[in-house]
Amino acid sequence: QDSHLRFYCLYCNLLTGHIIHLINTGPFAWLKASCLKEYHFTQLTWSEAQSYCRQHHNDLASIRSEEEKSTIQSTLTATRLQKVWIGLYRDPWAFWSDNSTSTFTNWGTGQPNNYGSKQFHGRFSLVSGKWDDSENSQRQPFFCYKGEVENASAVSCHCHVKC
Repeated sequence: QDSHLRFYCLYCNLLTGHIIHLINTGPFAWLKASCLKEYHFTQLTWSEAQSYCRQHHNDLASIRSEEEKSTIQSTLTATRLQKVWIGLYRDPWAFWSDNSTSTFTNWGTGQPNNYGSKQFHGRFSLVSGKWDDSENSQRQPFFCYKGEVENASAVSCHCHVKC
């Protein structure tokens, strides 16, 4: 059983017992629909994670506000993951993998430090709630998003696997 499906089912169970009811919760569309984001326990490099997300979903996740950061952090806390790849990359740090920009930043103390002149990709630490930079070669779980829905309050999703 794929590890990403395992968490998807766990996520459904935690919220509503196998069904996620989508709620229009705010200004950020991809978090309006909870089933449209997916967390992967599989550990890949940033480039591999980006490729996987683009092939199977939309892209690595972008975090553009304190509200988005808090929602993601509280959701991921249940997974007991330490850090996950997000779509942030250095070119400069204001850009996300999906080519969007943001002025919101959430760096940990001393970050980004580009240690060894090789750290060009962003991770989200679930312990501190902050971002840090890391080498592409590091293998981490990752966070994808699928995109937007037009009427999030009218849609529901079901788990398709048993945990």
